[in-house]
Amino acid sequence: MSATRSSLVTITKNGSSLYRGLGAANTQTGLTTWMSNVVTGVIDVIEGDYFEITIQVTGEAAETILAASSYFQIEVVEVASATDRVFDISTFAPGISGSSATILQNVLAREATLRAGGGTSQAYAATVSTAAKTYTITKNGVSAGTIDLAIGANAGTFTVASDAVFAIGDRLAIVAPATPDATLADISITLDLTIT
Repeated sequence: MSATRSSLVTITKNGSSLYRGLGAANTQTGLTTWMSNVVTGVIDVIEGDYFEITIQVTGEAAETILAASSYFQIEVVEVASATDRVFDISTFAPGISGSSATILQNVLAREATLRAGGGTSQAYAATVSTAAKTYTITKNGVSAGTIDLAIGANAGTFTVASDAVFAIGDRLAIVAPATPDATLADISITLDLTIT
């Protein structure tokens, strides 16, 4: 960028840059390439709000913006409704899991619920199985649901008959099948829990 050019990168909410906490970065240098990082403070939002990144360039000519190097990320720090307060617990079990191996165990530090049906919980096998296999979700050692991986399927299916409510100190675990499959390997699982 020549010394006669400048750029203004701004995050806007609902098309307005005059909102408290929104960030902007102004660049005016003699460099041929430049980077801008723009962050904001905590912002209250409601359903339907939207955010945009706007880039204004003045000077000799328009700048080239590399889409592959541009990122936008939102971090949720608090929500208004308790029913919307969620957190994820994830695990990755490399290779082929041993017989009845515990591939995840968490002692909960807050009350939480695994909703009937598993909510948006996800399971993925990088290497698929030659036989249908079932992983068991347990609460304090007692089955609370299952994760089924069909023959040749990467994605798992969750079966949670009713809400599994965990108190502070309860143990949430995932246990591998008693008989390992010859090929089923590299399992990734994320449980969608609601804070209660």
